Amino acid sequence: MISRIRTSSVVGGIGILALEHFGMIPRRADVPADGKLVISGSHRDLVRDHAPAAYMDLARIVTNNLLYLGNLVALEEWYRHVRRRFFAAQELGALVHEGALQLLAGARRERLKRLVVLAGRVVPTDAGRRALHERVDEVVEVYDAAPPGDGRDAFLTALEAALSAAAAPADLTRYTHTIQALPADVSALGVAWLQGIVDTLVRRAAALLRPLAVHNDATTVVSRRGG
Repeated sequence: MISRIRTSSVVGGIGILALEHFGMIPRRADVPADGKLVISGSHRDLVRDHAPAAYMDLARIVTNNLLYLGNLVALEEWYRHVRRRFFAAQELGALVHEGALQLLAGARRERLKRLVVLAGRVVPTDAGRRALHERVDEVVEVYDAAPPGDGRDAFLTALEAALSAAAAPADLTRYTHTIQALPADVSALGVAWLQGIVDTLVRRAAALLRPLAVHNDATTVVSRRGG
């Protein structure tokens, strides 16, 4: 039993030898075949087929990745078209703004890289897994392309009008306060713009991955509270 082995002894080769001595792990020569799950010990020995990287909940994993990527793109667009004017009102704001965009772009590239790695590990045992395995590069192109701009100009026009119509000139150094104070109809336009980015990108990616059951249950990054 493993409880008979002191914790301090289960280290490196000594630990391996001790575990083998008590029958906790088989020796390599006992199991010549690859792709097997082996259970050995005081109970009945068991050897059965084992599928590595099975990803039983693959559709959910892919969906979460696509939604996360869509939200990153939406956030990049928010920083590019909205936050820039607020950063410009601060000392060294232009440099901070550029750094923020670089961080967001880096996060998007890293997440796409992980998605490619995932697709490479998936064994194409059905049509959905095969689609991910073979078309992941096209999915990457969806998120690297220029994002959809539907609703953007309408929101930016409404934002400018709201800031100009305020009783007092907007203090662009108070970003959170200014965004929270926007009229509800202006905020709704902003949410619709960002939501449209997420929905459109996920829909395009999902179309490439059919019949993998990607669910477009998206949420936006930026809401009335700002982001």
